[in-house]
Amino acid sequence: MKNTYKLLSGLFLLTITLYSCSSESNETTELNALEAELQLENKGVLQIESSTYIFKTTGETAKFDNITRDFDFTFQDDLNYTVEISEGKHEGEEATVTNIETGEYIVFSDFHELKNDRIKFDLELSTGQTFESVSYKFDRSDIDDSKWHIPFAMAVSPSVIEAAVQHHGLPADCKAAIVSCAQSGGKPVVTFDAAQGWFTARTCTVECN
Repeated sequence: MKNTYKLLSGLFLLTITLYSCSSESNETTELNALEAELQLENKGVLQIESSTYIFKTTGETAKFDNITRDFDFTFQDDLNYTVEISEGKHEGEEATVTNIETGEYIVFSDFHELKNDRIKFDLELSTGQTFESVSYKFDRSDIDDSKWHIPFAMAVSPSVIEAAVQHHGLPADCKAAIVSCAQSGGKPVVTFDAAQGWFTARTCTVECN
């Protein structure tokens, strides 16, 4: 009887141990929201401070705050701008992207090519905001072969410019609508209208899916 009890106890403990190991394995392999989105095909990934922007093949950009999905967004119309290349304050060239209608601008500078189709650079907005060591993993297929290894050609793209404009900050009413949607369990999808300005007069509409 004692031998039978010991055998049953041993089997019970073995079952508990196996279940515990299985649960731990499932926990370690579960992807967070950011990792799950990065598993999907995309057209590039930009990181500014703690925010990650993933340029989706659908044309939308998914914005994450750390590992939490913040919202997806597009711009109602293409941004109108010029690009001027000049000698930078640091070694190498810098690119100034200027809003044709308002004169607002974004300066790309201090470019560094990294491995695995990645580039690092600094951003300065006409508002006075600066963002250093911005990291961009670009889609090589989007780069003209004749411009390959020209840093500003890889970094200055419509998607990156739109993300930089958005990173300036959200209009108060837009932010409130996004928070309300997220708190209700919805997925905010934002459309920005920058016709009157990139930074000070930008408006938006929020769809809660």
